[in-house]
Amino acid sequence: MSCFRLVPISEWVKSHGGGQIIPMSVEWEQQLWELREKPAEREAFLGEVAGLKSVLPRIVKVGYQVLNLCYYFTAGETEVRCWTFPAGALAPECAGIIHSGTFPTINLFQISNDSS
Repeated sequence: MSCFRLVPISEWVKSHGGGQIIPMSVEWEQQLWELREKPAEREAFLGEVAGLKSVLPRIVKVGYQVLNLCYYFTAGETEVRCWTFPAGALAPECAGIIHSGTFPTINLFQISNDSS
């Protein structure tokens, strides 16, 4: 895909401190999304644009990097959740994200199987 707007956008970004540009087409992403439950039509659509794929995962990944964030997942029987924390945060800080309000009073315990 080629976009005549990409060059002036790139020049503007460079003149304002630089940064990564991720071109995307909202219209194309919408068409791909609408085919999510139609595998045959989705494959045909992607076949027309050899090699193209959604840029949304890349936008999320680069966004986390630029904002200096990390994430981890927790899973239960009924849900999976993604938790975001600042890069370099310690385990008690991350636990405080899940268990809001408990960070200042987190206790660390060591469990031992020692029979003495």
